Amino acid sequence: MATFVSLIDITRDPAEFLARVENDGEHFVIMQGDVALAELRPVAARCVRLSEMAEMLASLPRLEAGDAEAFAREVEAARRELDAIPLDDPWRPPPR
Repeated sequence: MATFVSLIDITRDPAEFLARVENDGEHFVIMQGDVALAELRPVAARCVRLSEMAEMLASLPRLEAGDAEAFAREVEAARRELDAIPLDDPWRPPPR
């Protein structure tokens, strides 16, 4: 949800608003009177530096014992089910 902020407030302390966007992910709509002039928000996707990659990967959740095997069994069962369904070839002409 965006916070509406006046252009005057932004010009008084732009570093504060930029820090709030960067650190807290806040989103601001900059207003001049009743007119929305611009938005200040985080970029859609933050790039990850290679130096941050190991820490990011280490922070991901871990699989419990047996989860990988159970997932592999579910995928294999789904593949068998899909293989049993006859597929129409859109490039083959219909039978006469």
